[in-house]
Amino acid sequence: MKIKSIEYCNFRNFAEQGKIEFATDGSMTVIYGTNGDGKTTLHQLFQWILYGKVNFNRTTSADKLYNLEKGKKLSPECSFKVWGQIEFEHNSEDYLVRREWEYYKNKEGDISHKSAGDEFFVQKMNGKEAGKDLDRPNAVIEDVLPSGLAPYFFFDGETMIADLKIRGTDSAKTLKKALHSIFELEIYEKALTDIGSKAKTQSTLGQLERKRKDAQEKATTETKQKEYIRDITILDEKLELIDNENFEYESRLEEYTRRISEISELIGTNKSKKQLERNRGAFVGNISKYDGDIKEKMIGFGGEIDANYAYLLLTGVIQDAKKRLYMQVQSEEKKIIPGLAKELLISLIQDPNHKKCICGHEIGREEIKVLEEWKSYFPPASYKSTYDKFTRNANKFSRSYDEKKLLGYFKDILELKDRIREAEEQIADIDKELSGAGNIDDLISERMDIEKKIKEINNNISENNKRKGEFEHQKKIRERAVQNIENASAEVQKYQGWIELMEGVSTAIRGMLVLETREYSKMLRKEIQDLIDSMLTSKREVFLNEDFQLQVKDSYGDESKSEGQFAVISFAYIGGILKVLKNHEKLSGKEYPLILDGPFSKLDEEQKHNVVTEIPRYAPQVVIFSKDPLEKFVEEGAIGKTWTIQSNDEKNYAVVREGFLWK
Repeated sequence: MKIKSIEYCNFRNFAEQGKIEFATDGSMTVIYGTNGDGKTTLHQLFQWILYGKVNFNRTTSADKLYNLEKGKKLSPECSFKVWGQIEFEHNSEDYLVRREWEYYKNKEGDISHKSAGDEFFVQKMNGKEAGKDLDRPNAVIEDVLPSGLAPYFFFDGETMIADLKIRGTDSAKTLKKALHSIFELEIYEKALTDIGSKAKTQSTLGQLERKRKDAQEKATTETKQKEYIRDITILDEKLELIDNENFEYESRLEEYTRRISEISELIGTNKSKKQLERNRGAFVGNISKYDGDIKEKMIGFGGEIDANYAYLLLTGVIQDAKKRLYMQVQSEEKKIIPGLAKELLISLIQDPNHKKCICGHEIGREEIKVLEEWKSYFPPASYKSTYDKFTRNANKFSRSYDEKKLLGYFKDILELKDRIREAEEQIADIDKELSGAGNIDDLISERMDIEKKIKEINNNISENNKRKGEFEHQKKIRERAVQNIENASAEVQKYQGWIELMEGVSTAIRGMLVLETREYSKMLRKEIQDLIDSMLTSKREVFLNEDFQLQVKDSYGDESKSEGQFAVISFAYIGGILKVLKNHEKLSGKEYPLILDGPFSKLDEEQKHNVVTEIPRYAPQVVIFSKDPLEKFVEEGAIGKTWTIQSNDEKNYAVVREGFLWK
């Protein structure tokens, strides 16, 4: 990069529009100015245009870059611009970079920076894209002139001397960071930061360590794992006992079923008895079918409550509901008037010929209503009354489920229960009829006993299945716990392997970073030493550690230096950096200018000659700000362009004119 010109308007004490052109043929450009004229302001102007930042002293606001006199004269509720632009050459192409800041003066007279009106763009000056704003202008500037090395391209000698004398460590850190950026070593730094350590929770290693510890906590419950395995063994034994017991029950059921069939054959010796037996068998079959339907409804009912509940829990819910309904029926039986028969109530309600009660009173609507209520108290309880009560209660809690579907299951179950009771009544009537048809009382009695036993066995099997479901549920819980512990152990090994891998990567990257940093520090030390040998009039040895902290000592190890020696060392410092950049294989094709605001007044004549002779050899373009004439210290033709800053007495208004204009 070679800077061809810089143009500005309203930038601090440079209130008027001005333009400075620079030599690009290898000769120097010198800009003269006395203290306070604006050399530092112009020096900072470069960085403001390119990077949008300035670094003035503490008494100067970095946000207040406009000319104060112009701001004072501005009318309220008006705005104005501060702008600057640089024309430069890069890779044989011409570019323009421009930055503008907008300021606004309110009614009260306060002036503030309005960033919404700011502009920043980069344009090519030639070729097909001439005059067109380039995409990502900041990235273009970073590629041409990296901001990380801006303090060294735009070199403030006074600041560097202070850094070397007072803040040597801070200066070394800044240089290390900048060189790591320009040499692409920040990739290593970023990788090391991302990998981090196990103590840094947000880093890769920190997150892996946290996961490893979490898995370790799960995997270290060895005692608990043994308890789970022991429980599983006990549960397996209980399940085996239940299966054996159910097997015995099922064998007995087969035997009882066969005996019932034999009894039915013995009872049904004539046609009428056979028909009764067939009817009875049909009712028994219906009861069996209804029981199966009830189980299906119970499963559906439970599925509506919670699809993840085990069947044993559903059975418990339904059984509880049945008990509550039964208790409700029993409470209704207590309301029946002693001696009152259900058949009488039915006759009074349904027989239209009965106009009067046996007591002689007329039976009207109100009386029928009372009789209907009394009839509902008789067992078996009608599902309707109980269902209506259940419905009223269920509706109170219907927000979390589909009450119509849920109540439908309940309604179906109650209807099936009613049918079972009706079938059982029919069977009882048939048994009475059969007992009166001949001498078969013993057979009927035996069959009833067997059916009772079958019912008990079915209940026992149902209870066993319920217990079995509970045991299987507990077994699954423990099996999952054991599996989780085993998985956690595998997780520990996995994360430990990853941690060791990342630690190995971190060590390798750190080693590469150390080697490359050491190499660059050696190169920089050599270049600084060569420059000091050629520019400093006294013998000094340069020491530069791997953190780029500079020390310059005499043969006795003394670091004390005069102001002039400090100035020469600062020039050697920047010259060495430029030489290293020039020799770097990745950067050898790039050109970096040196905009130098140097304290030449601190140098003696020989040192001035050495500095202005040596420094330009390390940069393709050198611009020097100076308050001391330099022409007599350089060879003829070494200075290509000369400019002078002229300022008023208050140092708040300045212009730049071409030539050496001092008398």
